[in-house]
Amino acid sequence: MKIKTLSLIVLFLALLPISIAQNVEITKVEVNGILAQQSNNAIFVERDSELPIKVTLKGLNLADNLRVRAWIGGYEYDSIDYETEVFEVEPNVLYKKYLTLEIPNDISASDDYTLHIEVFDDDSSIENTYIIKLKEKRHELNVFDVLLRPNIVEAGRPVFITV
Repeated sequence: MKIKTLSLIVLFLALLPISIAQNVEITKVEVNGILAQQSNNAIFVERDSELPIKVTLKGLNLADNLRVRAWIGGYEYDSIDYETEVFEVEPNVLYKKYLTLEIPNDISASDDYTLHIEVFDDDSSIENTYIIKLKEKRHELNVFDVLLRPNIVEAGRPVFITV
């Protein structure tokens, strides 16, 4: 009787879906050409730029329907994210996935944000986080409003503008 019960338990455990953590491992993440580390070291990023991200994965078991997603939270107007197409991994094979985030011009600068790198399938996910420090571009000027004095512009006459 004990052998039958033990056999049923083993069979039940074998039929459970394998979590993604057992299928794939995030081995390296490069952000803007810099090796990202899960520590207090922040990576410098400028507003209004493209942020290239290279994620290296190692397959631990055969798995399919995987995706890699990079995203930054805390931006109030839209989502900052990018997701790869579906792919599969094989055991002991390295994979590189390239992602690009569009950093908007109106995101709050001089703040630290968390960059999330997530590998997921339909059942589970694994995630690493990294700190990025957003700064505005040096000597960049954004004109939001133009005030003309006088309010009437005449051809051939000077126009004074306050920016």
